[in-house]
Amino acid sequence: MQKETAQHREVLAEIARLKEFFETTPILLKEWKEGAMIVKDIPEFLKLELHAAAHFNPKHPFNPPLKRLLQFEIAVRNQIISLPVQGSDQ
Repeated sequence: MQKETAQHREVLAEIARLKEFFETTPILLKEWKEGAMIVKDIPEFLKLELHAAAHFNPKHPFNPPLKRLLQFEIAVRNQIISLPVQGSDQ
């Protein structure tokens, strides 16, 4: 049986912030492409990545699931910037 090590408080606080952000921000993206990865089921991706980030081995120097969530947060924030304005000819 594998001994579970507690996650760092800073990581858990960041995960809680991201969870609240994703729950309160409308996600208009149908899919998300990052490098060679294509995410088609965004709600399932968020559920799995939030869980993985919270339980990732804290002894590692970095947390890949948390990094992916932070990259997705940027994509969601940028979706608002890239939306065309209705009624404009541009």
